[in-house]
Amino acid sequence: MTNPLLHILIVEGHPADADVLIQVLCQAGYELDTVRVRTEVEYLAHLDPAPDVILCDNNSPSLDAMQALYLLQERRPGLPFLIVSDSIGEWSVVEAIKWGATDYLHRDRLERLCSSVEHAVHERRLREAERNARVALRMSEERYQALAEGIPHIVWTARPNGEIDYVNQQTVEYTGRAAADLVGSGWESSIHPDDLARTLQLWAEAVQSGNPRENEFRLRRADGEYRWHLTRQFVTRDELGEVARWVGTCTDIDDRRCAERELRDSEAFVRAVLDSIDSHIAVLDVNGTIRATNAAWQTFETESCGVNSLGRSVGANYLTACDNSALAGCGDAEAAARGIRTIIAGESPRFTLEYPCHSPRQRRWFMLSVTPLRGAGCVVSHIDITERKEAEEAFQRAQERLQHVITSSPSVLFKLAVDADHIGGLNWVSENVEAVLGYPLGTALSQDWWETNVHPEDRDRVVAERDQGLIGTGRVSTEYRFRHRSGQFRWIRSEVRLVLDATGESIEAIGSWTDVTERRQIEDQYRQAQKMEAFGQLAAGVAHDFNNLLTIINGYSDMLSEELLQTDSHRVMSVEIREAGGRAAALTAQLLAFSRKTIIEPKILNLNELVEQTGKLLNRLIGEDIKLTLKIAPTLHRVRADQSQIEQVIMNLALNARDAMPKGGHLTIETKNIESVVTASLLAPTAQSEQFVQVSVSDTGTGMTDEVKAKIFEPFFTTKGVGKGTGLGLATVYGIVKQAGGQIEVNSTLGTGTTFTVQLPAVSILSSEPRPSGLVSPARGTETILLVEDEQAVRKYTRQALEKQGYKVLEAASGVEAIHVAEKHTGPIHLLVTDVVMPGMGGRDLSEAIRARLPEVRVLFMSGYTDDAVVRHGVVDATDAFLQKPFAPLALARKVRAILDTNV
Repeated sequence: MTNPLLHILIVEGHPADADVLIQVLCQAGYELDTVRVRTEVEYLAHLDPAPDVILCDNNSPSLDAMQALYLLQERRPGLPFLIVSDSIGEWSVVEAIKWGATDYLHRDRLERLCSSVEHAVHERRLREAERNARVALRMSEERYQALAEGIPHIVWTARPNGEIDYVNQQTVEYTGRAAADLVGSGWESSIHPDDLARTLQLWAEAVQSGNPRENEFRLRRADGEYRWHLTRQFVTRDELGEVARWVGTCTDIDDRRCAERELRDSEAFVRAVLDSIDSHIAVLDVNGTIRATNAAWQTFETESCGVNSLGRSVGANYLTACDNSALAGCGDAEAAARGIRTIIAGESPRFTLEYPCHSPRQRRWFMLSVTPLRGAGCVVSHIDITERKEAEEAFQRAQERLQHVITSSPSVLFKLAVDADHIGGLNWVSENVEAVLGYPLGTALSQDWWETNVHPEDRDRVVAERDQGLIGTGRVSTEYRFRHRSGQFRWIRSEVRLVLDATGESIEAIGSWTDVTERRQIEDQYRQAQKMEAFGQLAAGVAHDFNNLLTIINGYSDMLSEELLQTDSHRVMSVEIREAGGRAAALTAQLLAFSRKTIIEPKILNLNELVEQTGKLLNRLIGEDIKLTLKIAPTLHRVRADQSQIEQVIMNLALNARDAMPKGGHLTIETKNIESVVTASLLAPTAQSEQFVQVSVSDTGTGMTDEVKAKIFEPFFTTKGVGKGTGLGLATVYGIVKQAGGQIEVNSTLGTGTTFTVQLPAVSILSSEPRPSGLVSPARGTETILLVEDEQAVRKYTRQALEKQGYKVLEAASGVEAIHVAEKHTGPIHLLVTDVVMPGMGGRDLSEAIRARLPEVRVLFMSGYTDDAVVRHGVVDATDAFLQKPFAPLALARKVRAILDTNV
């Protein structure tokens, strides 16, 4: 066998000696690649690449053996280095071997040269193999370590007995525990308690059998959350086939399990959705076999045809069923089979077929729809389209009706051309444009018709709003003035919406014009009414403060007049002050009536007296060109109503009549008794009659049309010009009459006149309320009265007036103070006299708080300003009395005495 090629570096000063060495090796059969060097520079230059063997003459003149050996250990330690020399001392040999020389050869005994070279090369190769093995092992361990630490999974190793001896850093970071705590059996405490027993059992079985076992369990994360993991084990075995080590991984599969759960839920949801669809749905494979159906398909098969009668249940071949029907002469079945095969073959994305399924008693239509199922077959659905077919027929019939509706609609419909983001002009207008705006259809479609007739002050705004709105949001609403063909500008509300095609591109804009002139006029009237309401609030506030002052002025005037003699000149001045105060009180009462803040106090009224008093005022209001006639019934039943409100009814009707006679005329107010018969019913077996008092207000004015009569009692409706009426007068009249339990009717003839008739329920004269005589002084009292008034001067006057009548008065300036006074008082409190409107706690809340402690206490409210809602709940519903400011001492004394003497 040929020896391998040897690369030999010879350090020799004499070429002949070097040739001897080469000849010996060649004779031994070696193939040589030799280089001879003499100097240190040449020597160092040929160490790279490294030779297999270095043969060095011990006594080379330029580079001896020890010096060459030193240089070799610095640059290429471990290379075979053989010293060849004539003679060398033992000490030199030992020193050379110590510094790494492989062997020593005497030049006279070169027969050992080949064996020494072979031995040196062999040792070198062993050392290199060992070193390479160590490097490979270290690299393998490093790769394993890097792999174990780099993968995003938990990695562990265990001894053959199953005891964990290593975990990677991912394990430490995941569990939040040190590696030392996890080795051995420490890992068991991180497993969910519910999974631990099963996991330990499976691990014990794997260790005992030596066969890996996959397992899923929940592992606690550092934050305390348990997440599902899949553990897999791998076995390394020794040369005997025994388990040398276990290597395992734990993979977080919590998200996968969630995904699987969601998939199951999704599949259940899809199944539920499919089963909720009325259409019959089936899934076919590539051969046409039915693989799945929804509930509607199954129900149809079972109820209509039997489970297998047509071969359309799960497992049957749908194409075969269609082919059989085609052979029986059904052309639709042949077309269906052909279309389904086209879809399965991928030749078409969709196939639909509409076919009739009529019976002698019913006409029905179905649509077969087939769509591909991504290489797995197709989905077939049968949809009942009978309603759609009937709707299409109805739609055809509705076209003419729709055209009629458009023509007769109060709104004009139109279309605008749209080019990209540019809004163009009109290209269609409905025919009713002439009825609404007065322009013929041809005129409305002319090029500049719309721009010409929009009010100049609105044109730029409307165009900007339209373009920005349509481009931005796809719809816009705006109002502007537009010239009617008559020349009058009308208010128009424009609604425009952008129409998009299936790709989302704008194709046109459709809109409508609606004449909202009347609505705008009503809004103007409403704003006018709000102004009047604000003025009424101001008037009521003034009346409230003024009534407090008048209470003091008039009260003290009365008290002063009682103290002065009839002959005293000061008494005359006191009386004059009192009369002036009375006139001021009447003025505040008018302010309260105007602001609708008067208290509603129904009383027994004689409408004859009320009409006569109102007639005196009307003579000064209606003008000299209108003649007023009062027709008073000789005997008139009484009614129960609020006097001020009934006065307002008569006044409003009379003033409306005056406005209806701009050139003068005749106004008549008439009263009389009437009787209305109520027919028999189950509750009233016999017919009964009811008595009413009727007041009619007639004029000889312009009269009204039927359209106007239908709206006169609507709020804000008026036939008067802008700024001449709020439209609330007759609405208020209607509300007052209905509140009093009556009814109102109107009869009018255009050009002749109008009559308003008010009927109020009559009451027995026995139920009239006796009025105390102004000459009789009330009895004095000894009861205890709690007086609550936030105005100090009013409180002082009221206390003096009560104490003058003998009452014991407890005084408080507020509701909170009154409660404290009542709690501290040990004796009884017979009457609470309190102002209605006070800061903090009002009169009603105070009365409820006092009554919670003293249920038997009576209550008298007093105020110069009273909101109707407060009074209704605080006075009327609770049967409490009310005294209007300003009040005289005598009126206060009578009211207090009447309350205390009333049996409750």
